Amino acid sequence: MKPTSKATPEKIAEYLSTLKETRLLIAIDGRGGAGKSTLARGIASFLENTAIIEYDCFHLMKSEITNHHHYDYQRLMREVIDPFKAGKTTLTFKRYNWAGIGGNPDGYHNEPEQVEVRKHLIIEGSHTLVPELCEHFHYTIWLNTPEEKAFKQGTGRDIHEYGLAKDAVIPAWRAWQIWERESLDRDDRSLRADLVLL
Repeated sequence: MKPTSKATPEKIAEYLSTLKETRLLIAIDGRGGAGKSTLARGIASFLENTAIIEYDCFHLMKSEITNHHHYDYQRLMREVIDPFKAGKTTLTFKRYNWAGIGGNPDGYHNEPEQVEVRKHLIIEGSHTLVPELCEHFHYTIWLNTPEEKAFKQGTGRDIHEYGLAKDAVIPAWRAWQIWERESLDRDDRSLRADLVLL
């Protein structure tokens, strides 16, 4: 498949089905609000036996953020990638609760999350294409959504679907955009993608 493309989820799934690996590990990265979850669901609807895990589950608590990383890629390795590569079909991990944006205590859900993986696995979320993770993926996608479009999509989802207060969502997203911009200036993760999706 061309490195830069307007391919549909169906065409991407069709291409992935031709790859030689029997259990594919696929990553989708892009700005917050870019449409990564929607794309992952679209691909999974055409690629048989495909599960999805959100990298947002692996966000660090504010008190745990000590450098440029906001995500716990080491925990993703321990709880998801290593077990998947070992052939496990049930993946169990703790889920970050994203409660801070709603004014609740920052932390993790009490009950662990479980995902059944019959064959393929998509990990979707911002910062999946960091060097520490990329070598483990069979196929990587960067969703190249313009910043302001991603902002509108992300804030719209949080306000209208999740029911969060607009006066909390907007500043949180603007702060996120600043960090995200700085992160991409340091490390253009799109350069590690097998496919840049327009």
